[in-house]
Amino acid sequence: MSLLEFWIRNKKQLEDRQFRVGNVVFHIPYDRETRTYLNFKCQKCGHCCTVPRGLPLTFQDIRRLMIKLGYSSVDKFLSEECVYGVISMETVYPLNIPAKMLTWNLKRFKDETEDDLMIPHRCRFLKNGLCTIYDVRPMVCRKYPFYEFKAGGIVHAAYTSEEKSKCKGFFASRKFKPKLYVQFSKWLEQGWYEVVESLEYGLSHLIEPFVY
Repeated sequence: MSLLEFWIRNKKQLEDRQFRVGNVVFHIPYDRETRTYLNFKCQKCGHCCTVPRGLPLTFQDIRRLMIKLGYSSVDKFLSEECVYGVISMETVYPLNIPAKMLTWNLKRFKDETEDDLMIPHRCRFLKNGLCTIYDVRPMVCRKYPFYEFKAGGIVHAAYTSEEKSKCKGFFASRKFKPKLYVQFSKWLEQGWYEVVESLEYGLSHLIEPFVY
């Protein structure tokens, strides 16, 4: 069952259940009627790589990708591999917080422009169903299908609605499965601080802020 299907079918009886895994609090939808949680386990199906919108980069993403792709010049990397423009973040469950950010994005296809950023498109690094830069893929890819925010001094994470949502990784079960979220917890905590670092140093600029 996809996230969107679950949401539409069960919206009236959903509860926001919170579970702490590592240093991150996960907001997991709970269906009171069926007594099930919506869990996620990546199936490596590649669906999220075929329909992404803009792929915003952090300072650390740029550093990792430059090494992987053989660049020594930041300016050359940005001009050849990236596009600068505004991206709109999908609202997040359960807070429905929108955000727009002006930032550098990894090009999903060679001639991508700012006008293309919010149009779903297959990523050029997806070959034969596999990511060819998997070990240094952008943090936004690692965190999928989660979106992080900070509240009470703690990083929180919730499912985005970005997938629309045909990803095969979502499944309903009677128990929350914390082991599935251990690696996500590490990525989300790291990702939060990488985004904040990029904002502080002027790589990215918030137009509509999310929660700090």
